[in-house]
Amino acid sequence: MPSEWPEVRLEDVTTILGDGLHGTPEYDDAGDYFFVNGSNLCEGRIVFDEKTRRVSEKEYKKHQKNLNDRTVLVSINGTIGNVALFCGENVVLGKSACYFNVIHSVDKHYIYYVLSGLPFKNYINKLATGSTIKNVSLRLMRDFSFLLPPPKEQERITSVLRCLDDRITLLRETNTTLEAIAQALFKSWFVDFDPVRTKAEDREPEGMPPEVADLFPAELLEAELGTIPSGWRQGVLGDVLTLRNERAAAGKMTAALPYVPVECISPRTVTLEQHRPGEEAQSSLILFKGGDILFGAMRPYFHKVCLAPFDGVTRTTVFTLMPKTPELRQFALLTAFQTETVEYATNHSQGSTIPYAKWKKSLELKPVVVPPLPVARAFGQIVEPLLDRASANIRQVALLAALRDTLLPRLMSGKLRISDVEKALEAV
Repeated sequence: MPSEWPEVRLEDVTTILGDGLHGTPEYDDAGDYFFVNGSNLCEGRIVFDEKTRRVSEKEYKKHQKNLNDRTVLVSINGTIGNVALFCGENVVLGKSACYFNVIHSVDKHYIYYVLSGLPFKNYINKLATGSTIKNVSLRLMRDFSFLLPPPKEQERITSVLRCLDDRITLLRETNTTLEAIAQALFKSWFVDFDPVRTKAEDREPEGMPPEVADLFPAELLEAELGTIPSGWRQGVLGDVLTLRNERAAAGKMTAALPYVPVECISPRTVTLEQHRPGEEAQSSLILFKGGDILFGAMRPYFHKVCLAPFDGVTRTTVFTLMPKTPELRQFALLTAFQTETVEYATNHSQGSTIPYAKWKKSLELKPVVVPPLPVARAFGQIVEPLLDRASANIRQVALLAALRDTLLPRLMSGKLRISDVEKALEAV
């Protein structure tokens, strides 16, 4: 019974609790080890990106901590409360990452979910020090208390929550595959010109219906941008996208719309995973429509590009771009997402403190190869269902995450019987 569950402190169920390096290691861009902080903890794992610095093996051995298969990580400085499980990654921890090793008699996943719950979030947000940069002390971490059910009950609780998380992970992995297919097709058609090269060799493109193959020429011609298909033209990004730039004042109308600041756009996917309530939007607002393309307008956000699945509002730090015609939507989206477009925005940005791009006389002039509309239409007919499915998966992720977050505190407090939850999930 929950009334018989003992209350314990985090210190009682860990063998060690500490933080990372208070200082800066010697970086090595060719190193095989990553220097990570609390900002690298996301969705239960350690995440690396292009900004994550690397160190050598020598530097790793100098600063390594006792991390193992019982280790849980929590962000405790700046961004606080992100939780992740250590899975053997080659990392050196910075000071904003707290680590601790869970004793063998306690389910480490149970502790992970305890620290993912609202009671822990409220605890650290209330007691953290610092007005601008929040800081959670190690003493505060050690003193956090919670109910600890018997081992069998811990396992049953975590099995339910992990079932939901596994489903969320599978949906995200599916989306990665869907977008990889779209990216590969874009590269084949519009970068490598594979169908054209194949026809130039007097062969039929494989895996392509005859009516689609007929849309491609059998000849490549020299142009300023290099070799391009015959009948295609050399143009600029402004030929396929135009700036909407419809400003809106904060009020009842904008409060009813989803709010998408640049922070909500993922740098790794063209599907929009997050948004915020319109009530959080304050000023400098821009309206966008479903089907628009959102493009980060300031460094380091140039690599943040997504397709808007609904009408909403964003900030002036995001370009709201409309395809010139509906047939160009998927072609324009993936053109904007390409590394070359991001690099162009970076190289043509202005301002020394916070570099930003301008649409007029800058980003819209980025050279691109523009295909005939029938080719762009055929590409869209293949890619649109893939991205629609990815967006549907994101909506399902949000529902599953909301269910998990609703169940979590009730399971941890013993207010909800695990047998009832198991039966409900089995029925689903």
